[in-house]
Amino acid sequence: MATILKYDRDVTINQTATIAVTKGLLYGITNTGAYILADRTTPTKAVGFAIADNLSTDIGYLTKAVGLSPCGVIDFADNTAVIAGGAFTIGSVVYLDTAGGYTTTKPVTNGNLHQPVGVALTTTRAFIHMTQGYLLAQTAGNSNIGV
Repeated sequence: MATILKYDRDVTINQTATIAVTKGLLYGITNTGAYILADRTTPTKAVGFAIADNLSTDIGYLTKAVGLSPCGVIDFADNTAVIAGGAFTIGSVVYLDTAGGYTTTKPVTNGNLHQPVGVALTTTRAFIHMTQGYLLAQTAGNSNIGV
C-alpha cells in the first residue's frame, strides 16, 4: 500500500471506477472515459495516480467514485513492489513502468511508452507531476515513433 502524502485537489479527477483501483498506482483513461491501469508496454499513458483504494472486496466498488491526481507526493515504503527493482534512485526521473508501477530506469524497449511521471525524492518517495509529453521508444533502424 502506498501513502499519499500530498496531492492537488484542484486538478484531481473524481469519477466512478468500473475496475478495482489500488492507491498509488498509475491509471489512464480509455476513449469511453473508464479508468485503465497504465502500462508502458501496452502502451497505456498515465494521467494520474489513485488517491484511494477501490478494491473488488469493497462493497459497491463498481459504483464508487475514485480520484486520480496528476500531482503529489507518494511514499511506497509499505509497498516497494510497485517500484521496479524495489527502490528509486534518489534524484532520478521516475517513469511509468508496467502494471501501473514506477521505475527510475529509462524505458528503451522498442514500442514501449517513455513517459516521465515525476522525480525520486528518496528510495521510496517520489514527487509525481504528470505532463502531457511522452514518446514511444525507438531502437536503431526503426522509423516508427509516436508522440
